[in-house]
Amino acid sequence: MDDLELQLPPCPATSPPASSLHIFLTKALSEQDANGAALLDARFVDLLLELLANNKRLIRCLEATVNQLNAKVDPVIKRLAAVEILLKSGPMPNASTKKSFVSAASMAPVGSIHAPPAIRPPSNPTIALLKPKRVVIHSNPANTSLKNEPSGALVQKANNTLLGLNAKVGGKLVSICGASVMPSGDVSFYTKNRAHQK
Repeated sequence: MDDLELQLPPCPATSPPASSLHIFLTKALSEQDANGAALLDARFVDLLLELLANNKRLIRCLEATVNQLNAKVDPVIKRLAAVEILLKSGPMPNASTKKSFVSAASMAPVGSIHAPPAIRPPSNPTIALLKPKRVVIHSNPANTSLKNEPSGALVQKANNTLLGLNAKVGGKLVSICGASVMPSGDVSFYTKNRAHQK
């Protein structure tokens, strides 16, 4: 607060105008008799009391205005003091940093559909080995007898033939899972995996 008083402009050289009460009293008291007494009549006293009451109202109004101004200025002074402290000490760390959508979405709770899987999926080469493989056997275009055969019968005949040949891969018997006849008359057989395809 001392800093504010130092920054105020100097007092004006001319004095402010006198109040009406002061002017009236000066005029009344300047007319004195030989003994130094001033004669005041009833009308003068009533006017004097009215001016005194008016002065009291003005003083109360000024005090209320000063209180209102202080109420407005005090928070500003406190905020300025806080800004000065902040400028001297540097920025305050932000305690509650807001998360971005990406960071919030990446931290999904366990068991959520958005949570990363607990078991890693197999690699692409492993998946390719486990997929059923297709083997196309070309037939004689002149022979159309296979076109009328149901696919279940073709699978049964092919498995019986492979069983009779004792066809094995890696110690396991080769078997056919499915079959289909193409429009050209060729037959597609589906094996369990790539090893059985050969």
